[in-house]
This record gives sequence, structure tokens and C-alpha cells, in this order.
Amino acid sequence: AASGFVQEGWDWNRVPGATTIHLPYPELESPLPGTLMERNPERFSGASSLEGRNGILALHFVEKDRKNFTPGATAYKSVFCFDNRMGFLGSGIDNDNQAYPTETTLFQLRMDSPAEQIEVDGELYDAFPLNLSKGGERLALSDTKGNFYVVKNAAAVNITKKEQTSPNDKTRAPQTGNFATAWIDHGRAPKQAAYEYAVYIQPTNKEITRLIKKDGYEVLRRDNTAHVVKDLATGITGYVCFGEYTGQGLVRKATGESIVMERTDTDGQVVMSVCTPDLGLTEKTYTTRQESRPIEKEVLLDGAWELAAQYPGVEAVSHDTGTLLKITCPAATDSPWSSGSRRNNHFHPQPDLFMKKALKRMAAAALVTLSVLRGGTPLRRTPWTDAWLTPTVHRWWA
Repeated sequence: AASGFVQEGWDWNRVPGATTIHLPYPELESPLPGTLMERNPERFSGASSLEGRNGILALHFVEKDRKNFTPGATAYKSVFCFDNRMGFLGSGIDNDNQAYPTETTLFQLRMDSPAEQIEVDGELYDAFPLNLSKGGERLALSDTKGNFYVVKNAAAVNITKKEQTSPNDKTRAPQTGNFATAWIDHGRAPKQAAYEYAVYIQPTNKEITRLIKKDGYEVLRRDNTAHVVKDLATGITGYVCFGEYTGQGLVRKATGESIVMERTDTDGQVVMSVCTPDLGLTEKTYTTRQESRPIEKEVLLDGAWELAAQYPGVEAVSHDTGTLLKITCPAATDSPWSSGSRRNNHFHPQPDLFMKKALKRMAAAALVTLSVLRGGTPLRRTPWTDAWLTPTVHRWWA
């Protein structure tokens, strides 16, 4: 209960961070006999990290044609995690469901007392029940657990404190609880809707005072090709490349369906991680004996660089517009937490690339120092993006 999740009264449509079509509970039941899992036809879904401290979650979601589904419903989503800061981006939120609204949930928290307060744009609300609708260029609010949210350019953010009733996950018997909830309302049948918000995990009052006025990050790009965010405190820039990325800065190009993270040290060294969450499986089954395959990715860097040491799967090649990194993402291997004989719970190590600029520019055709260190943490590659909450089954776009 400390997390705010309690099943009694939990709205199965509103998983925090998820984008959903808010369906009646009977329509959340799984249409598939024998399984509560659904697979996303798109392959890009997973996570990466840099030095084991900061990371990115990304997915491209497309809904299948099944009973009570909305065929072709689409969303491009990413979460950028830096220390106690999380940046949430969404683009291309698109469906033709005119019957029910599409939402992105900020939080849903069980209330220990109806008098628990929520702060919205500096005003405290302790009334129960509570029903607010806010919007605008910049909306600041806090939840009942001390977390702080900044929502950018949202037409409507709904905030409630109320009693909720929902079915039990086993018996379907109705259960009731008091919850504080906030969500972005994208409306019915949204067309290329988007969102941007940040969550700061239990910040200090000093941090909140600063964040009310200025973001701790910068969104460099948010469209259906790429989400790019720079964290100001760590200097890390993260790239979620749904399609082939082109841009300015250190990373000029990157292969589609890849995640790149990089930062520059004060001495000129750069640490970078490159990965793809794709398992490389061609067999479309829920379980398979097929081994995952290595996948090649390329990242074009601005300037001249070279590898200081040779590492399997990483190559730096001189290019007429910079340096081309060729990375072979290794085939997945069984993770330590895999159970049974399932072959689609995998991880693979990702290379952290440490790069160092030369103190002085050499001839145009020459390369400067580039070193590589495998210091990354294991990456779990997720083979599907629909999560099912049982038995009141819920399709959500994480």
C-alpha cells in the first residue's frame, strides 16, 4: 500500500504512465483463450541504460484487430530516467474509437485518508470528493506521496479524489476504495495527439521552487521518428529512434529502432551506449525455441574519432561527414531470472562507448582518440508491449 497500489477500487484502465482507451470493465476481458498476453505487431519495445544509473524505456504500439480492441490504435511512447527525474513523451496517439476517451494516466494512488492533500499550481486541495480540470502551457501538481509533476501544453488534465469501485481480479466481486487520480485527456478518436510531462520523485522544497519556474530537461525532438531529451543536471542526451534519425549535435544519424544515450565529460571524454530492444525473432509464436539473432546498428558521429582498443561488435570507420560507428548488438542469452524453458525472456550486454576528442585537430582525414569500455548493465529486451492485468484484463500502452 505504500506505493499507492491497492486492488480494492483500483481502476484497471488507469495504470500510471500508460496511454489507454478508457473501456468499461467487461470489455477489458482477454479475447484470447488460454492466455492473458497479447503481442504487439511492432518490434520496437524495450529499455536501455547508461552506466547502470540512468535509462530509457521506449515503445511503438499498434493495436491488433480483436474483440473489443480498436484496430490500428497507435502510440509512440518513451520515458527518460535520470536520477530522481523522469521525462514522459508521447506522439502519434491516434485511433478511431468515438465511444470512449483516450487518456494518459499521471498517477492513481490509494488514499489512507480522504483529507490527504493534492497541490495544483500552488493551491492545496483537501476536499473530498474533488473533481478538477486544468490545462495550459505549464501545469504543476503534486500527488499524495510527495512526487511532483509538470505537464506541458495539455488541453485538459483531470484531477480527482473520489471513491472508486472495481471488480476483484479473481472473483469479479465489486470492491471499493478511495483514490487520488490525475490523467491527460486526449479526447475521443484523437488524431496525432501528443503529451509531455515530467515526474520528480519526492523532490526537496528547494527543488520544487526551482522546477516550478524551469524544467530540469530539454526536449530536442518529439515526433513519430524520434524522441530526444537532454537532462541538464547530468548532461546526458537520450535518443529514441523509432525510424532513421538525422539531427544536429554529436549524433548526426542513427539507425531506426535503436536507443542511444551519450554524455560528455569535462575532459572531453564521451560515454555512449547503443542498443536495440528487438530480439530478432522471425517466428511469431508466444513461446519459441528459436534463438535470437545479432542485429547491426549504425550511428554517425560529428567529427573525427577512433577506437583506442578493439572490442567485438564495435567498429569506427572514417566517413566523409564524420565517423561511422558500426555496432553489432549481440544475440540475447537467457537472463538469470528466466523461468522454465521460455526462450523469449532475454537480456544482452550493451557497450558503453567512451570517446575522447584530441586536444588539437589533426588533418581532415585523420582520426582522434576513441576508447571503448564494456561497462553497461544487462538489457532486458521485451518481446511484447501489451500488458494484461488479470482477471479484469486491461490493454495498456506502457
